[in-house]
Amino acid sequence: GTPITGYGFNAVGNPYPSQINLHNFIDENISNITGVLYFWRKRNDQTQPSYATLTKLGYTANSAPGGGTTNTANYFNTSNNAANTWVINVGQGFFVQATAATNLVFTNAMRRGVDNSNQFFRTSNKSASEVSLYKLNLTSNNGFFSQMLVGYSSDYTLGVDKGIDGFNINNQEYICSSIDGVAYAIEGRPEFTPTDIVPLQYKVATAAEYSISIEQFDGLFGTQDVYIKDKLTNFIHNLKTGPYTFVSEPGTFTDRFEVVYENPLSTSDTKFNQNSVLVYKQNQEFIINTGTVQMSNVKIYDVRGRLLVSKSNINASQVKMYAGSTQQVLIVKITSDTNGVVTKKVIN
Repeated sequence: GTPITGYGFNAVGNPYPSQINLHNFIDENISNITGVLYFWRKRNDQTQPSYATLTKLGYTANSAPGGGTTNTANYFNTSNNAANTWVINVGQGFFVQATAATNLVFTNAMRRGVDNSNQFFRTSNKSASEVSLYKLNLTSNNGFFSQMLVGYSSDYTLGVDKGIDGFNINNQEYICSSIDGVAYAIEGRPEFTPTDIVPLQYKVATAAEYSISIEQFDGLFGTQDVYIKDKLTNFIHNLKTGPYTFVSEPGTFTDRFEVVYENPLSTSDTKFNQNSVLVYKQNQEFIINTGTVQMSNVKIYDVRGRLLVSKSNINASQVKMYAGSTQQVLIVKITSDTNGVVTKKVIN
């Protein structure tokens, strides 16, 4: 899963006065590039670099506010688009990573004559392929967005498949699958078995509440359930029933989540500890979030043990509390009637 090193990313583009076919372009150059195309898809916030990722398996929108495309589920969709409709428009620029010191190849055989100048990519309603896939979105209420894709086919492997697997270059914030511990925005896996486990990793910049949701589930995933397993809270959630909401500190997390497909026997053994409880400042209030655990009361003390504020009968997994404006270290004591007590130390 280790990415290619020693060769740089190159800005290129479609040189013809007509569209070129994506699959033809990748196949013609696969010995000289990783087979992944990166598109700058941004309408605002130029201080944050963010790229959409595209391989022969599919397309993932980028992670910045204003990124992605309109109706992205219709673009480069293996289940309802034939490969010969996947095109790059006239003058469209993109990045590729070289694996050899040589030239890119463009040929007339790649060209397509369809006029589609009003959008980057062409959609179609062609017959379905043998690929089954889904996309996962990681979002927050402050506008953060990241997308990843997993696809299954007997043509793919668990290793890096050139032209199929898309190495992640959005290094500020993302959700990705892991191939040998390396983050990939697009991953192709072998023929589907319900015992398969897909390791995930994510990176976020701020402490907040986030959600993981599923979209564009095609092929066998029309009926196959997809579960997110949170190994921090020991909770398993069926994404087909709705998004999974969780809290996270800032940082890179490589071992918290995985995707599983078998119906779990029990999700009742929920963890309630310092790692699964998040306390953070938002404006002038503290947000206390306990994930899937219901709180009964919260008490906030100063370091000398004086009670500053308390709230009872909460019966929820999130509460906001104001603890004054004095800059000091505080002790937050969170009680759950069913799971015990957790104490966290924070700075006001």
